[in-house]
Amino acid sequence: MPTIIKLENVHNRPKVCLAIGNFDGVHLGHQVLLQRIRDRASSIKHQAWVLTFEPHPQILFKGSSYKLLQTYEQKYESILARNLDGIFVANFNSKFREQSPHDFLTYLNKVLDLQAIQVGYDFRFGKAGAGNAQLMKDFFQKYNISVEITHRQQNEGITYSSKNLRQAINTGDTKYYFKTAGRFFSIRGQVIAGSQRGRTIGFPTANINPPENQVRLVPGVYAIRCIYKGKTL
Repeated sequence: MPTIIKLENVHNRPKVCLAIGNFDGVHLGHQVLLQRIRDRASSIKHQAWVLTFEPHPQILFKGSSYKLLQTYEQKYESILARNLDGIFVANFNSKFREQSPHDFLTYLNKVLDLQAIQVGYDFRFGKAGAGNAQLMKDFFQKYNISVEITHRQQNEGITYSSKNLRQAINTGDTKYYFKTAGRFFSIRGQVIAGSQRGRTIGFPTANINPPENQVRLVPGVYAIRCIYKGKTL
């Protein structure tokens, strides 16, 4: 199978261990969850895959005002960097949103031959978010499929969450972001023409046009690293 595949295009019911979630920002809490499914898969000699959703469910509810911590491309790269075997991407459209929790789990069990499941303590699914991790655990118990719930992850009083990461970006707290995500905040985009004022004072700048669907740092002065064609400038 290819590394990234749409869930609707899955055939032959592959045997996989599966981590399920939005994984916006792939922060340190997510990384604990991903490592756990990787370890469980290795112990029973099966592949470890992730199921995530595109677009992010909040975009369907809130529209373009909801901004991502990473583009989808960045998120997939961050997930695969954790030594996962691949990613299933579910198309989170209005029809998908209207599924009951039972219908979603039944569909998942039909499409994939699930060997183990890992999910976060706060994961919700099904219409109006009616399903939770415990419901998922109870559903799959009758199929002898183990659902393990990763609980809240904290360090030095810091809770790892996408909400907190987003708040850090909105306030320019890049140190908090680094401590919670385990990496620096990054954007990708084309260099565009600006006012060219920097060169007049001896500091030429590059103006980056960031993705429209990604959060933006509050205006300020930041130390950065620029990567161009694989080289750090």
